[in-house]
Amino acid sequence: MTATTTNNRLNHYDILSVPSDASQQDIKRAYKERLLNIHPDKSSSSADSPPPTISHVTVNQIQEAYRILSKPESRTKYDMELLETFKKLGYTNNGDGLDAYSLDNFEFDEDHLSYHMACPRCKTHKGFDFTEDTLEEYGQERPDGEGFQVLAQCNSCSLWLKVNFDVADDYSDE
Repeated sequence: MTATTTNNRLNHYDILSVPSDASQQDIKRAYKERLLNIHPDKSSSSADSPPPTISHVTVNQIQEAYRILSKPESRTKYDMELLETFKKLGYTNNGDGLDAYSLDNFEFDEDHLSYHMACPRCKTHKGFDFTEDTLEEYGQERPDGEGFQVLAQCNSCSLWLKVNFDVADDYSDE
């Protein structure tokens, strides 16, 4: 996960100007620096030094960001909430732009030989719905060589997912 704004609001990582994988020591150091940067009597800003990276944050925002990110439990909860917010906005956390799901996350309909799952973004029931024939026709070997994958789009919104699966060999008794 990278630090980005959500709904035009800065997240706690942005407020402290730290990456989302910053250590506790980095967060503490950034907290102190941010407070010093915005304090009118303590600010080291001059014509020769660059301005703080985000000048429109308040002391209260900095203190709240530090309060949440300085405690492992509250930081973990915050990270999960942030991740869910990003997913709802269509952002993903892997480098290629698509979240990967296992076929095991899908429900299997034996009557229609199809797989379905509610969309993680728009929550449409059966937003992702495809048959075994779709897997057979469009499935391609994964880049890591560990099974197969198919790209699927939600039936209701523009979200695309990678669906990873393995092919079971049919062994018949002769």
